[in-house]
Amino acid sequence: MKKIFLFTNIASHYRSSLWIKLLNTNWEPHFFYGSNSKLGIQYIDFSAKEFFPYKNQLHQLKNFWIRSKILVWQTGVISQCLRSKIDLAIFLGEMYCLSTWLATIICRIRGIRVVFWGHEIYGNEGKYLLYF
Repeated sequence: MKKIFLFTNIASHYRSSLWIKLLNTNWEPHFFYGSNSKLGIQYIDFSAKEFFPYKNQLHQLKNFWIRSKILVWQTGVISQCLRSKIDLAIFLGEMYCLSTWLATIICRIRGIRVVFWGHEIYGNEGKYLLYF
């Protein structure tokens, strides 16, 4: 059984059905999510009955915001990537989460496959970003 860690800034309510589907596969997914968001988004209700059998696969982290909502560090991400035996690490592809980038390097050094989950270009990024 493949062990997959998914690291996200928060447990957004609109991801609830996706998380349930992943939890009901023959993989062993673990979700790591931030506890304090400055984004004003509603959280997943983990007291719902469909999440109860998987409570050991849901891990709350603490977000530390730096420079007033611009950068964030998530506690526990680095230690999980250093000590856990996992097959795949999935990170949000957001530039502002500093712990993600260090964890990515650690995972790749350890031979753990890394995937970035993100959005396509929105269209309002400006000329500078479109050159990359």
